[in-house]
Amino acid sequence: MKKTPVYQFDETAVAKDQYFTTQAIAKRMVEWAEISRGMHVLEPSAGDGGLVRCLPLNIRLTAIDVDPEMVARLRQIRHPAYEVVESDFLKYQPKRDAFDLAIMNSPYANGADGKHAAHALRLAQRAVMLVRTNFEYGVNRFNGLFRWATVTRRAVLTRRPPFYGPACKGDGARHDYVVLEMVRRETDRLEDNEPDRVDTEYWTDTWA
Repeated sequence: MKKTPVYQFDETAVAKDQYFTTQAIAKRMVEWAEISRGMHVLEPSAGDGGLVRCLPLNIRLTAIDVDPEMVARLRQIRHPAYEVVESDFLKYQPKRDAFDLAIMNSPYANGADGKHAAHALRLAQRAVMLVRTNFEYGVNRFNGLFRWATVTRRAVLTRRPPFYGPACKGDGARHDYVVLEMVRRETDRLEDNEPDRVDTEYWTDTWA
């Protein structure tokens, strides 16, 4: 099996809050995401392409990253219907519902994960996202995301994922994680606060 590449990063790279997704986790997320032929899929914080490499070839794919070095790596990945965009995702403005699905392991610092999720759900009908277990809680997260988003499925990782890249400095994850499937609400939860029905499962993978 091809090993995950090991990169050397300076302090500038560390500041970019990059936690790269290993192949084992990426494959599990892609399988779980229920991706169908012909879908247009967005990876809005693609990094070195962990998720991109696991996505099927019978879809349209757009991968975005703000780091020129990562964009260069992404452009080396072969896919028959593939666009790579160098951009800050939060400034990326295609039309609403340009995508069928967003799948991501976004940056986490300063609430970036919630901002990425909210923006992804403006552009896609559904989002699948690897997040820390506290992602769903707090008034700021509610006002910025969950007033207008619903969690439909949740996969709890019983073991912490072995991230690699500059932000984790080789130590792996320091938090517990879940994968969430979210869809956009058409009504404000403050006006229509029916309880969400969330299917929850547990992933006991060792991520070896």
